[in-house]
Amino acid sequence: MTAPQEPLAGPQPPPGHSPVSSFAQEAALVAAPGTIALALLYYFGSLYIREYYSTLGVVPEDLGMSVQNVMANSTSAIFLPLCVLLAGGLIVFLVFGRLEQALAGPEHAVRRSSCCSPSASPWCSWASRPSWRHR
Repeated sequence: MTAPQEPLAGPQPPPGHSPVSSFAQEAALVAAPGTIALALLYYFGSLYIREYYSTLGVVPEDLGMSVQNVMANSTSAIFLPLCVLLAGGLIVFLVFGRLEQALAGPEHAVRRSSCCSPSASPWCSWASRPSWRHR
C-alpha cells in the first residue's frame, strides 16, 4: 500500500525584501551613474591637463595635481561637447514632437497607413501599434 501523499500547495509568494536589501538596491541605482560620471570627469580632466601643460613645455606629472584638481579642470574640457550634445538632443526631441503633432490629425490617416505600414517599411512598424495612437 502506498503512503498518502500530501496535497500540493499553490505557488508560494515571493519572500519580502528586507529594508537593508531595498536600501542597497536604491543606493546602487544612484552610485552606478555617479561612478561613471566621476570616471569621465577624471579622464577628461587628465587629458586636458596633459595637453594644456604639454603645449607649455611642462611635464604634468611633475605638478603633483590631486584628483580633485584634475576633476575641477575637467569642466573646461567637457563643457562645450556636453552643451552641443544637449542642444542636439533638444532639437531632435522638438522636431519629433512637432512631427508627431503634424501627423496626428485625421486628415493624415491615409498617409500614415500607406507609408508606415509594416509591409512598406520595417522601420515604421511602430506606427501600426495601438500605443502610437494615444490621442
